[in-house]
Amino acid sequence: MSIVTLVGFTVGWLALGAAFWQGYLLRRQVAHGEALSRAHLYREITRLFVDLDMFMIDHADLRPYFFEAQALPEDNEQRSRVIGAAEMIADIAESCTTAEDVLGELSSSWDRYFQYMFANSPALQFYWREFGEFYPPRVWRSFGRTR
Repeated sequence: MSIVTLVGFTVGWLALGAAFWQGYLLRRQVAHGEALSRAHLYREITRLFVDLDMFMIDHADLRPYFFEAQALPEDNEQRSRVIGAAEMIADIAESCTTAEDVLGELSSSWDRYFQYMFANSPALQFYWREFGEFYPPRVWRSFGRTR
């Protein structure tokens, strides 16, 4: 075996080792990026709940319609506000269920929250009877309903 062949063979093995090392580092980087993406998505979903909390604080008169089983108001203006808030809640549920595949177990408590709210909200039940057909099946499940 000539020296050139030996050097070539050695360089080839070193290159192969370097390629495997780069593959390992790339796999770690991708896994880290995925974890960061999941954390960011979870933070964004959590932000939706904080925004909902702030909305309920800023519009405390609407809270009983979603947590205390208060019937829909007869007054058209207030009724529109309540139904608009119900739509916002349904849209938040849709955002949460859309993220379930990515977030896995981090999303486990959302369904319980939305089912509780649905059970205690004639306003949300009314909105769902009228517009639930426009939402995907996962959102139905989130509210404890089936199509």
